[in-house]
Amino acid sequence: MYQVIDKGACTILIAERNSRIGALLEKAFQNRGYPVLLAANGYEAAEILIRENPALLVLDPDLPYLFALLEAGKGILTERVPVILHPLSAGEDIGIAVPTSGTVYKEADPERLLLAVESTLTGQAMREVQR
Repeated sequence: MYQVIDKGACTILIAERNSRIGALLEKAFQNRGYPVLLAANGYEAAEILIRENPALLVLDPDLPYLFALLEAGKGILTERVPVILHPLSAGEDIGIAVPTSGTVYKEADPERLLLAVESTLTGQAMREVQR
């Protein structure tokens, strides 16, 4: 059974330290019909996470003040909000204590990240239907 997701109801929180990459991802997700919220540090991301209840978090593991997001996200991240890590390279030591739905390394073309997000959201919708 194939589950169709309502992209307009699936807000994506992008927590990205690099403003250019954040803007690129924001545009790519908006072009696919997703509402997007951007955070440049862990404090902003934590505030948005609690206030907006996004459908998914795309997380730069080098995000400044990441500890604030991880602390605020206890019991929220991965249980209600899946996390996809978006590190710079495969050689990077990520070391994040939050289970993730996947890792997609930064590239010039965000297509792989878009596919990972859509796959994760579809899987999430399937789990909701089965409950």
